[in-house]
Amino acid sequence: MAPLPPETAYAGNLRLLDEPLTALFCSNRCPGDLILKTYDLARAMRDAGVPVVSGFQTPMEKECLRLLLRGSQPVVVALRAASRGCASRVTGAPRWTRGGC
Repeated sequence: MAPLPPETAYAGNLRLLDEPLTALFCSNRCPGDLILKTYDLARAMRDAGVPVVSGFQTPMEKECLRLLLRGSQPVVVALRAASRGCASRVTGAPRWTRGGC
């Protein structure tokens, strides 16, 4: 893995970034049929152990995060750079290291 810039804040296992991750992006507004399909997809990814990366900012992404955290697969939360109070945004977030928030 390439070295991270010194201002990078992280928590957890950085080696996960070297593994294949499936990105999850959702719109702020979703039609009802897509919401149901997205719930099904998140459950299927959780049950299959698929590692997921997302910012988990939109309402649908947050719902997916709640589902994914019930599994044992890796979940990478990519917070936006301007979130200096970021630890408080993720429930149960571990202590941040390296240039922390």
